[in-house]
Amino acid sequence: CLARRDRFALAMLLALLSMSVRSIGITLVVALAVQGSLRVSWPVRGLGAAVLFGAALLANQTHSIFGSLAFLRGGPYEDTITWPELPGRVAGNALAYLTDYIPLVIFPRNNGAWAFLGIALMVACIVGLRRERLFLGYLGVYGAVLLVYPESLSGTRYVVPLLPLFLIGLVSIELGVCEMRWKAAVVCAVSLTAMLLIPLIRLGGFPPPQGFLHYYQLASGMRTLPSGSIIACRKANSMRVLSGHMAKMYPFNSSVPRWLVEQEITHVVIDQMATNQTGRWLLPAVVHEGVPLPGFKKVFNHNGTWLLEVE
Repeated sequence: CLARRDRFALAMLLALLSMSVRSIGITLVVALAVQGSLRVSWPVRGLGAAVLFGAALLANQTHSIFGSLAFLRGGPYEDTITWPELPGRVAGNALAYLTDYIPLVIFPRNNGAWAFLGIALMVACIVGLRRERLFLGYLGVYGAVLLVYPESLSGTRYVVPLLPLFLIGLVSIELGVCEMRWKAAVVCAVSLTAMLLIPLIRLGGFPPPQGFLHYYQLASGMRTLPSGSIIACRKANSMRVLSGHMAKMYPFNSSVPRWLVEQEITHVVIDQMATNQTGRWLLPAVVHEGVPLPGFKKVFNHNGTWLLEVE
């Protein structure tokens, strides 16, 4: 029978799992295995690791959850990468989560001091969980999975399920700092209220991100393009609806120049949305030091969102 604390921890992990399945669900299995291994002898740990490894290999035969296919697989908009490209994916995901997604979930903004405060708060929450090995194991495996995930699948949606864990870590710190219980209760109540209200305030009290707004405005004005135009851009479905023309998502790899030719692209949109894929893959293929490369012509600049024509 599980102890009371362990039952609570398991229930919390199952609640998190209910919000994110498939590959992320594997993190629960690994975290529970790691937690269990801390309570048994080394021979039993070795046997358990062998069993878990064998089960992973068996599952891989039908689901490809383990091995190179899982680490190198592509997303809906990108091809499978190679092993030399994996460090770049990991670094790109790490930068995006630390400077963009995590601060944006916790605070109204994700730039400057907001980004620093978001990272500092996350570190403080993890420190608060230092005695909860199951939680730390889950966070560790969860984070590792996010780092090797295709960049097109990354985003704030994978940070939101972690807020309960961050809150538990924050409360643990507050309980340790505040000597008097009533002070700790007040601080915890304020923290909980702020964590619940800030996302609502951010969604309801702030205008939409300017990069997205400019992208949609530009797309709406592109209905005058010649019939048969094919647009390379981010958010191709939205572009297709707003512009009335065929739109295609560019691949998230170094094959963009070749892809533009193969897909017979006639126009390219350089957006300023809160994603790093355009600046990393599309921009270098069509622009150098703020000037369109040969073969491309700037047609319109809407507050930093460019429309280029392929000559």
